[in-house]
Amino acid sequence: TVYYAGGNVDISRPDLHATSDSAYMNEGRQYGRLLRRPQIEGKGERKFILRGKAIDLFSKNRLVERVLAVDSAQAVSGDLDLRSDSIDLRMTDNKLSRAYAWGPSGAHAVSPDRTITADSLDVSMPNQRVSEVHAVRRAYAETSPDSTKLKSTQRDWLRGDTIVAAFDS
Repeated sequence: TVYYAGGNVDISRPDLHATSDSAYMNEGRQYGRLLRRPQIEGKGERKFILRGKAIDLFSKNRLVERVLAVDSAQAVSGDLDLRSDSIDLRMTDNKLSRAYAWGPSGAHAVSPDRTITADSLDVSMPNQRVSEVHAVRRAYAETSPDSTKLKSTQRDWLRGDTIVAAFDS
């Protein structure tokens, strides 16, 4: 079955809520596209919001596996704000497990404690917890000092072609 919708589109599922000005859904291919001010809100245990000028949804067995936002993409989850030309989110067991961000304007990930920018970012987040970030080409990272003995208003920073950051929490 193929559906087209225009106007104020509102799509509700147990795992997400989506809005846009127009939508195309193909149940057989388990594919959908939202256009013109689309927004998707993930309703899992850690909620997220994804925006872009176009958003593609890819499902398998009626569960969303991949969501791709292109052109002025933004993903917000908890205290993380990810912005880039394109953002590709991957889900495993209805949970956000990986995020890719890339494009001519670069990729920018900002949280209260750190900022990471590069031409592209690959964020691994099993069970929706950031475990590793690969910042590739023109990579820059800054973070609040992680010391209990030294108090500083300056942030630590690192610059390189590629930065790989691992997180234990």
